[in-house]
Amino acid sequence: GLPNVIFTGSMPKAEVPRFTRTADALMVLFADKPILATNSPNKFFDGLATGRPMIVNSAGWTKDLVETHEAGLYFPAENGAALAAAVTRLADDADLRARMSANARSLAETRFARDILAAQVLETLERAVGHR
Repeated sequence: GLPNVIFTGSMPKAEVPRFTRTADALMVLFADKPILATNSPNKFFDGLATGRPMIVNSAGWTKDLVETHEAGLYFPAENGAALAAAVTRLADDADLRARMSANARSLAETRFARDILAAQVLETLERAVGHR
């Protein structure tokens, strides 16, 4: 009944980019549980890396990030009408989609690239060792 939606089930991580590149936007959806607002889902980073706007429903840091950097849209968890509005907004506005796509990719490159994250881990470890 949904010709534009693909439910792939589990797949090897190496195959994920092939599917995410075909999407206009990607969703990271979770149950409305406060603890889930602190998670760091791989699919979120995969989506940013492929330069796709992210649609998120967690009121935590992913919401703050997509709104601050205009890299996607937030809707409250378990609110189907708000989800439909977010999808429709991106589907109907090619300029917004393009801007959010570019912002998502930029965010991946400037905040979440492996070399940047590795340097942050190293700095944290060096500070921890230095404070013994």
